[in-house]
Amino acid sequence: MSDDSINIIMKKLAELESRISALEGRTAKKTAAEGKKLSVKEFLLTKKPTDGVQRTLVIGYYLEHLESMDSFNIRDLADGFRWAKERPPTNINDKVNLNIGKG
Repeated sequence: MSDDSINIIMKKLAELESRISALEGRTAKKTAAEGKKLSVKEFLLTKKPTDGVQRTLVIGYYLEHLESMDSFNIRDLADGFRWAKERPPTNINDKVNLNIGKG
């Protein structure tokens, strides 16, 4: 490789490093500025579930990943619906079983 090629590669690498640092800085500032955890209602609004089965899945995902619950039960899911100010399905067990059936 010639010195010109090496200089071009090094310049391009420095540009990419600069861009990555700027992007990482924006993400860190945004997270620090928000300063609060996403609520279950906000999470539901971002995922836009269309029916009770999908809402149950989204709330279960929220409990497991954002609330860091190793396990949860029907009462926890019902609480999640209440926190989101959503009407819980009449049979949450059925919605869970339908999600299990879908994989």
